[in-house]
Amino acid sequence: MIEMIKTGVLWVLIVSSIVMTWMLWSYQPDYRSTNEEPDESYVEIEDIGESRSLSAVIHPREVISHQGENIDYISSKDNLYKTVLDELQDVEIDYLVQRGNHNAPSLDRSIDNAIELIFDEAVPGEIMEEILTIEDNDLPLEQIDRLVAAENDSSVGAEVVLQFVDIEHEQIYEADTDISAGQLDDIRESGEGASASAEPRVFEEDPESEFQQVRYVLTEELTVNQYTYETTDLSPQAFRQVLFSDPDFVEEYHQTGNENAYTDGNRMMHILDDGMILSFSQTDVHNGIRAGDDHIIDDTRSFVNGHSGWTDTFYWDDFTEYDTEEHVSYRMHVDGIPVMSSNTNQSEYYMMEMERRGEDITEYTRPLYQLAEEPIDTETDRELAPFSEVETFIEENESFAVDEVQDIQIGHYMNRNRSFSAFEPSWFVLVRDRWIELEMHERDDSDDPEVTADGLE
Repeated sequence: MIEMIKTGVLWVLIVSSIVMTWMLWSYQPDYRSTNEEPDESYVEIEDIGESRSLSAVIHPREVISHQGENIDYISSKDNLYKTVLDELQDVEIDYLVQRGNHNAPSLDRSIDNAIELIFDEAVPGEIMEEILTIEDNDLPLEQIDRLVAAENDSSVGAEVVLQFVDIEHEQIYEADTDISAGQLDDIRESGEGASASAEPRVFEEDPESEFQQVRYVLTEELTVNQYTYETTDLSPQAFRQVLFSDPDFVEEYHQTGNENAYTDGNRMMHILDDGMILSFSQTDVHNGIRAGDDHIIDDTRSFVNGHSGWTDTFYWDDFTEYDTEEHVSYRMHVDGIPVMSSNTNQSEYYMMEMERRGEDITEYTRPLYQLAEEPIDTETDRELAPFSEVETFIEENESFAVDEVQDIQIGHYMNRNRSFSAFEPSWFVLVRDRWIELEMHERDDSDDPEVTADGLE
């Protein structure tokens, strides 16, 4: 009986061996020709944008040149900020000294041979530590409102010092640099070709503080370019590939008004306003802000780097921290000037917004188009009036009074249509915590640019 069982097992093994040998010899791999159409579920990831460093997404709202009582507002087109930043990034800052309140920003302060970089929102100290070379990342300030590279007024120390100013906490720290007074003078004078005279102004004075939020207003006209760009739509499929962990499990739903939605059950991507805006969200995350995380500015910068990259010029605009989430925004800039409003009445056309919960980016909204590399119209200029004329215009044309103005800055109004975006510089004032454009020039809000001899209008 046992012999019969052994014989049966042996025959099974022999037959199995023969079958497997036949399958091995007869197997033909299903090679796909490179000329055949790819699987419809696969979409090649497009190289849409680029990766950017922290210093490439932080930008001051104003660059001011000081030479005693002579103050110049340097136009953003001059790119003086990049020149100054390149010099400062080569400086090793290894020792900072706290300075007294006589160095505080005020209407009475006069600075000889200096360049002042003013940020719209205070830059967090840990972000500034990454941008500049600060030994041991030991910057004793929570935030920095402005940087001042100034000729040292003391006979002790370096010729040029760098001051870090925190207005909210009323602190100033100073570090030596290896920049010479002659170098600083050359850098400052290099920006005088695209500048206008200015004077200090405090819109909301704090009578109990020596630190004032000094702004600089023009005392003469400033010529600023208008620009028109062709635009290219960005592919929603490229973002589908990078925003979902497994694009093969993503379902597409067509909604009303030419809006599409994509979801894998936990994440949702909406394509809104006829393909012009992307809005992404995910729900499968843990709430809470964890200590030790990268700052949300750096985290969101890295997120964009890894999810199709940066298109056009966006600079960090603001961030807000709540109990369970953080929000950050980046604003489009054209020739260094922020886009403040548009004919679409939707900020999503010129803003990137992100939310973080725990360690995850849970919301991401951005424009779904990009500008061409070069403008098609650069011949049109606009003369921006000095502040004295701005005051008169407000008194004669606006429903608010001059003393209600909290701030003023140059910004772009974007006239957006399907294939073009035109950018018109204008004065914007902050009134009751809302930015309002002063329409001191006539505007053509037609959908199509005028056509000139070279094909454009």
